[in-house]
Amino acid sequence: MFDDLDVFFSEFAVDASFTPAGGAEETAKVIFDSPDETVFGDRVMTTEYLITLPQSVFVTLKGGDVLNIGSKSYKVREVRLLDDGLIKQASLSKI
Repeated sequence: MFDDLDVFFSEFAVDASFTPAGGAEETAKVIFDSPDETVFGDRVMTTEYLITLPQSVFVTLKGGDVLNIGSKSYKVREVRLLDDGLIKQASLSKI
C-alpha cells in the first residue's frame, strides 16, 4: 500500500482526539469515513461511521470508548486490525 504510513495519514487524514481511562488526551490523524448503507432489504438507509488509523495510535482504544472528530463525538463499537496489522479500523456510533 504505502511504505510510509505517516505520509499517507498526514495527507489524507483529519484530527481526532481520545482520552483513555485515567490518562491524558491524545490526538492523532485518522481517516474518517461515513458511507451510507442500505439494510433490511433496502428498506432503511443508515450511515456507517469508521476510522482507519495506524495500529501504533490510540493503542488502548476499545469498544465503549469515546473519541472526538471535529466538533462531534463518537462511541467506539469495535476495533480490528487490517491486513498485515500495521493499520486498524474502528467502527463508531455517533453520540
